[in-house]
Amino acid sequence: ATPRHATPRHATPRRASATLYGKGCYFARDSGYSADYSGQMPGGRGKSYQLLVCRVAAGEYCEGIKDSVTPGGTPFGNFRLAENKILYDSAVRNIKEDHPRGPQMFVTFHDAQAYPEYILTFEKHDPILGLGI
Repeated sequence: ATPRHATPRHATPRRASATLYGKGCYFARDSGYSADYSGQMPGGRGKSYQLLVCRVAAGEYCEGIKDSVTPGGTPFGNFRLAENKILYDSAVRNIKEDHPRGPQMFVTFHDAQAYPEYILTFEKHDPILGLGI
């Protein structure tokens, strides 16, 4: 079940400005996807970038809906157990995504669903030329 109490906003990753699958915090399954969106470190040496590795409690998920504030898109969410009014825990890009490791992206709607575990510092290199990007 999704926790009812959220942690302070400064303790979690900032919410995404894109809302294609809902107004929540977006997490990618693979670091390569996230690396494309990582920012260069201010004052960093060379071409250093950082990204957070987070533990995410995705729970049971449904397909995300643009601009929704709950999983499922209705003002009260999309119920997975209607008789008990239990909401889904998170949203994904495509519920029918055919990938052996499951969905590539998750959207959470409560701060307590994720916490940063590691900060990775890395450099991007051109795969063909081997040069820093």
